[in-house]
Amino acid sequence: MKSVKLGTNTTAEHISNSKHQVSQMALNQAKIFVSDLIPLEQLEMDIEVFKQSFSGYVQTFIKNDSVLKRIDTSSIINLTALQTLEKRFNEYRQPDQVSFDIFATTENQINSYEYSLKLCELLNQHPQKIELHHALRNSTIPLVDISGDTFIPDSIAISMLK
Repeated sequence: MKSVKLGTNTTAEHISNSKHQVSQMALNQAKIFVSDLIPLEQLEMDIEVFKQSFSGYVQTFIKNDSVLKRIDTSSIINLTALQTLEKRFNEYRQPDQVSFDIFATTENQINSYEYSLKLCELLNQHPQKIELHHALRNSTIPLVDISGDTFIPDSIAISMLK
């Protein structure tokens, strides 16, 4: 059975992008927070290790430094604040290479998608499309998304069909 791309789940994509921004903001704040202690060049070289554990990376750096290891860690850096940034980073971190594409994989979904395409084409060609769209805005047309300016197939509804 072939699969047909119906569209993209833009809502999930926007949510993921927003979470990624929060995660990146926490990472950038953590890098700035430790920049007085660890040179940013070194931090950028070890960024993947730093992402695994902000506070663990800093503690290891302090233990390996000949001068810093003799000083009480709490007097050098506030690890609680760094752990808070790390928690936020991990809470909002999104996996790489996520696809938000929606596919029709069953015969019923593919047939419904083709039907919806034809119906949308007819509705979009209507001579009084604007008036029709306005009249139908509070209505539901199965398998058709009328939330925008044009009639398009409702990829989420179609993907839920068996």
